[in-house]
Amino acid sequence: MSRPSCLYCGAPLSPDAVAATLRAAEPAKEPPQTGNRLLLIVDLGSVEAEVAARVLNASIFDVQQWARRGSFHLRRIAPAESARAEAEGMTREGLSAHLLGEADVRAAATPVVAVAGGVEGESLRLRLSEGELRLTAADLLLVVRGPIRREYAGPRPQVRWGVFQVGGWFGLPGLEFGAASPGPGYRFHLHRRRDARPLELDPGAFEFGADPGLVDSSEQRLTARLAELTIGVPLDDSFKRQTPALAPAEPAGGPLSAVKALARPSLELPGPNSQILDNLAQFRFYSAWRGLLERQRAGLTAASDPVLPSGPDS
Repeated sequence: MSRPSCLYCGAPLSPDAVAATLRAAEPAKEPPQTGNRLLLIVDLGSVEAEVAARVLNASIFDVQQWARRGSFHLRRIAPAESARAEAEGMTREGLSAHLLGEADVRAAATPVVAVAGGVEGESLRLRLSEGELRLTAADLLLVVRGPIRREYAGPRPQVRWGVFQVGGWFGLPGLEFGAASPGPGYRFHLHRRRDARPLELDPGAFEFGADPGLVDSSEQRLTARLAELTIGVPLDDSFKRQTPALAPAEPAGGPLSAVKALARPSLELPGPNSQILDNLAQFRFYSAWRGLLERQRAGLTAASDPVLPSGPDS
């Protein structure tokens, strides 16, 4: 740790010496490399496992496991020259390979979040931060959905179940059963034909409005409505087979977040040093490259969707 005075004699150091010491202590910053890197994606559904195993220099078992997680497999993220050479070699060997710019994928991994909406005939009306949007199945290219896993980092708070703490009655240490954990989540991404950014719907923070005829959960209602409105649109739910990669979670938001926080307070109170981790960033990255790959395969270019002005008459 840097000191403003000499460690041995206590004499004050000059400001220049202190500044130089602080600069030397700063960790080196890696220059961003996303502009020169490509995602190499292979289509395992287009060839036999034996062929893919030979081309990828992998075991047949590994190829079969990758294929179970989805037909499209993210092989690696590599410098552009290396990725292009590898893709060309795979193509010559009969394996379909696709390349996507990492910078483009990371840009598409920042979705447009819809916080409310409803069904109007055969269209879905969504409320966004900048206005409202109507969508039909014809506007969509792909739907990606997946579970969001959540865990606590650090000390996990223990939940006491009252009558089950019987150890102390007999002079033994009291037993605690169960540990609190944050509830799981779910996300839907609607990839539009006219915009590379997906629309993100979180059932736990999505408001349908008054609908006394339905008593299902928000997730069930959203799943059912999207199933009705996206008939004929490709659906990718392979994310559920991906190994979760957890990272610090974003702060909760949306009109239902406060209600959710109060739903089961005794089961979801974190400890003083706990932090919630989730795989939302992993889902967004997966959805981004799946959406861009689908755009590439369809020969589409990115443009902006017209956003309707907010208000009762819009």
